[in-house]
Amino acid sequence: MIPPLDPLEIPLLKAPLDAVVRVPGSKSITNRALVLAALASGTSRLEGPLFSDDSRHLLACLKALGFGVRFDEEAGFIEVEGAGGSVPSVSAELFVGNAGTAARFLPPLAALAKEGKFRFDGDPRMRGRPMAGLLGVLEAQGAALSGLEESRPGYPFTLDSRGLKGGEIHLDIGESSQFASGLLMAGPFMREPLTLRLSGGRSEIPYVDMTAAMMRRFGARVERAEEQGRAVFRVARGGYRALAPFAVEPDLSGACYFFAAAALAGGKVTVPGLGRESMQGDIRFLALLKHLGCQFYEDPEGLTLEKDPATPLDGADVDMNAFSDQALTLAALAPFCRGPVRIRNVAHIRGQESDRIAAALANLEALGARARATGDGLEILPAEAGALKGADLKTFRDHRVAMAFSLAGLKVGGVRIKDPACVSKTFENFWFKLFGLNRIAIAIDGPAGSGKSTVAKTLARELGYLYVDTGAMYRTVTLAARRAGVDPADKEGLARVAREAAIGVEPSQGGMRVFLDGREVGNEIRTPEISRLTSQFTANAPGVRQAMVERQRRLGGGGGVVMEGRDISTVVLPRAELKVYLDASVQERTRRRIRDFEQRGIAYDAGKVEQDIRSRDDEDRARPVGALKVDPQAVLIQGDGKDPRKVIAEILGHWPIQGRA
Repeated sequence: MIPPLDPLEIPLLKAPLDAVVRVPGSKSITNRALVLAALASGTSRLEGPLFSDDSRHLLACLKALGFGVRFDEEAGFIEVEGAGGSVPSVSAELFVGNAGTAARFLPPLAALAKEGKFRFDGDPRMRGRPMAGLLGVLEAQGAALSGLEESRPGYPFTLDSRGLKGGEIHLDIGESSQFASGLLMAGPFMREPLTLRLSGGRSEIPYVDMTAAMMRRFGARVERAEEQGRAVFRVARGGYRALAPFAVEPDLSGACYFFAAAALAGGKVTVPGLGRESMQGDIRFLALLKHLGCQFYEDPEGLTLEKDPATPLDGADVDMNAFSDQALTLAALAPFCRGPVRIRNVAHIRGQESDRIAAALANLEALGARARATGDGLEILPAEAGALKGADLKTFRDHRVAMAFSLAGLKVGGVRIKDPACVSKTFENFWFKLFGLNRIAIAIDGPAGSGKSTVAKTLARELGYLYVDTGAMYRTVTLAARRAGVDPADKEGLARVAREAAIGVEPSQGGMRVFLDGREVGNEIRTPEISRLTSQFTANAPGVRQAMVERQRRLGGGGGVVMEGRDISTVVLPRAELKVYLDASVQERTRRRIRDFEQRGIAYDAGKVEQDIRSRDDEDRARPVGALKVDPQAVLIQGDGKDPRKVIAEILGHWPIQGRA
């Protein structure tokens, strides 16, 4: 994770949106799939799962329970070796942090062990979250619990497992539907078929329905019925089969913040991989946004929200019990609506990662909005003209408070989010996605070895921008000239190729893909001959340089690019909204170059490496064209002793905010 500055100022949107936002995998689906995979027979492979604090806590607990777990965050997969309904370890220390799904899913799983002793704990907030309903059922089912506080049974506690007997269970899910999901997933391995009768005043239970649907995907037999107005689930004894692969949907809860941003600012946002038939409960929030005045459409790319910037959002009176994670999102939008907003039937959100009703009231008051708590929710009035103001907003260490109220900063200057790193619970690169909605051009210059390429590539990937590898573009011109048979001495011919060659670029995970005449050039431009000819063409044909500057300016003109080099700020993109000069001492750059040689097994002479760097600096500063210079408007960042994540955090802190350069 790249740690953001604290507090983090949110940049005003400079125009209606036109963005494609890729969000991580669904937390709800990832964590359910992890438990089902652990209970299955065989090895399951999750593709595109969420990697966050919550999922890492669950992964660590599964490993502590003895399940085989292998994952690669860069490649985006998790493999779980299931144990067919048994628990490999007979004892374990299980720390769930503040992960509600892990906290409610793991005790029923551990209780399936015929004999085991498992110690559960979490962070201070988890120790206050509701658990009594689930723990009471586990005791009635045969588990022995100790270490509980009498005043509020919950974390921490010790569970002595003896298997679960099953049969008929009555469960109140008024405090959390996760109780039901945890019991259902353990159902196929109970001694008797499970009949789970739910109560608790919830008319819709989308996350329990999601659990049942995923159980069926993994091979369980689950039936849902309505009896006397209450949901009843029946689970047959049996087991689960491993799935490889199991594709995890993008996180609709995370996507909702970006749909809400477009609802607030106007324009459109597309989230690839999502559709109207998503099994995630927050799909209901999209219907609410449509009621407020937005339009949705679906195509093969994904799901798009579109909103007329000139039309204000309507008010609403809505029961959000079934999609209460978005109650905060609506609360943040509410002051900008033209009618009152009433959020009902969400009293249970007082007992989540924070008291979310109190958190919403505190931040709305800080912004200058008019709001009050009701018996089971919130009522928020339209803001009067000029009433809303910038403020430092508290997150209460709650990721959803941080993400929801950052939306206000897109419209109100001076909004700063305190403890922004709390979003790592479910959406580690949220701030980069949010900042990336403003499609600016970022120019990064610096001497050789300063780390600008690594920083630029990483920054572009996090923001969802195009990284422009200027060197690759020059090499592609050389390749085009060679294919066309242009004589290296023909200056005008080379310049014509630079102007007219069909060169295309696309972002890629590793940086930038380059195409010539519709075909990717790949390593064809990385040969020694192409490198030699490129230097010769650039030095001997000024027209090539002029044509390439024009191409690169066109790429940067619409924003959404990160471009690095020696003179990007001073010559290529003089109007870039954010200019950075990344420097490092000769000694630091020498150490980096030597470390690179050692990793690649290349012999070196330390003195010669340092001398080469000094010579390159002199050469770059003395170039008649494209010389290395510091733009007066550039942010100067000294990279000595800093890894790229720290540098990127500093760059984010200098993002152009209205009212400052």
